[in-house]
Amino acid sequence: MGVGAGMGARPGCSVSFGASARLPRSMGASRQARAAAVAAGAGLGVGRGAPRSKRASRQARAEAGAAVVGVGVGTGAGMGVGMGVGGGVATATGARPGRWAASRLSTGWARPPPQGLRLTRGASPNGGDELALSAAQGDEVSAADVRAQAVYRFLSEELGLGQGPTAKVIKQCPHVRGFLVDTLRLKVRYLTEDVGLGRNGAVKVIIKAPQLLNYSVEKNIRPTVTYLVDDVGLGMDGAVKVITRFPSVLGFSVENNLRRKVRYLEEEVGLGKGEVVKIITKHPRLLGLSVEDNLRRKVRYLEEEMGLGKEGVARVIFMFPSLLGYSMDNNLRPTVEFLAKEAGAGPEGAADIILQIPSLLGMSIERNLRPKLHFLLEKFPGISGAQAMKLALHSLAGKLVPRVRLLERHGLAKRFTVSTIACYTTAMFCEKVGITSEEYDAEVEVCKREHEERHPRPAGAAAAVDGTAGEGSVGQLDR
Repeated sequence: MGVGAGMGARPGCSVSFGASARLPRSMGASRQARAAAVAAGAGLGVGRGAPRSKRASRQARAEAGAAVVGVGVGTGAGMGVGMGVGGGVATATGARPGRWAASRLSTGWARPPPQGLRLTRGASPNGGDELALSAAQGDEVSAADVRAQAVYRFLSEELGLGQGPTAKVIKQCPHVRGFLVDTLRLKVRYLTEDVGLGRNGAVKVIIKAPQLLNYSVEKNIRPTVTYLVDDVGLGMDGAVKVITRFPSVLGFSVENNLRRKVRYLEEEVGLGKGEVVKIITKHPRLLGLSVEDNLRRKVRYLEEEMGLGKEGVARVIFMFPSLLGYSMDNNLRPTVEFLAKEAGAGPEGAADIILQIPSLLGMSIERNLRPKLHFLLEKFPGISGAQAMKLALHSLAGKLVPRVRLLERHGLAKRFTVSTIACYTTAMFCEKVGITSEEYDAEVEVCKREHEERHPRPAGAAAAVDGTAGEGSVGQLDR
């Protein structure tokens, strides 16, 4: 209960009363319910407030009116009107004028706080944090500020992202600051419980793709999950793998994006339903590539220019679906030309190599393929460039070079073919040569250091990825 009385800029007085009560803390009451309060106020005033003139500041005019907001405190004369505001105020502060306390302020604040208030934090009577609106001339807090603060605390504390990741999420997805916490909680609950990501899994996908907090559960997330599970045939376990690796898929349109791509892979590329399930599970980023600007152009190159044929293309994509994400001009075409010309395989030989080892299309020519080709042709002059490239899956610095050196050091190099050297397990090789695993590991480390010095890894050394977005990939905002 609070009582207030005051004099305004002109003669007059006002008397106001206010009261509030917090709901009991029980197991049946949610935190949102416990944070709600009931407040009432009544006022009686005599006299007039300050005139509304150009010389009267907004603050002075505000102080000239008697008002009570939940605590029954008035700061001036005027019409003597008392008000009671519920919904966002959890405690009354009695006769302590100029302060409105709100324990764990609800995100359902119905209107901006009064003029001249600011948001502060202090200790609550229950030992927890308390957000408070306190009077301070010139400082204001809006409903948006209060909601943003609640969202920040939900992400960082309740969900457990922590301060750093939460700041990054909000920076990348600023719209989230205007959401109701209940809306966000609903999305997180769907991901953790219905989809089965669990809390840690949900945290990971939110950090990886903050924009999914923008998406509507009913219009975007649930239809996409249902399509992946039932129509594509991933099952819930497969869908969880896809979402964990590529959470942006939850914002893609089923009809305008996902269904078109799956149909293209099945009908035009010639992959079976089971094969599509496997490549999507293995490489879900494939779903982020455009059919027109990306997939069809690369498939046409593989089928027509390389001469793989339709069956060959389906085989290569099934074995190495990542190739569809590589740049055709920076990766695919230069690699095929390297195999055909520098390795001496010719166009047909290059196509044959790719059919057997399609992952070569993702290897760097400068740091990987060319050094392997030169080393193998130097050490084993009896093999062809095409044969050397079929050994390209074996690490140069981690296997080929150290093994050849160890064989040469022990006078055994001529007893083994290159294929035998490459295929032995480490234990078998050490036994054949008569060395310990420690000697073997030491030689491998020396070779790796030398390789890095000769072929330093440039910035962004990974294969250039064609990031053309899929059609209809923008989710619908859900506040």
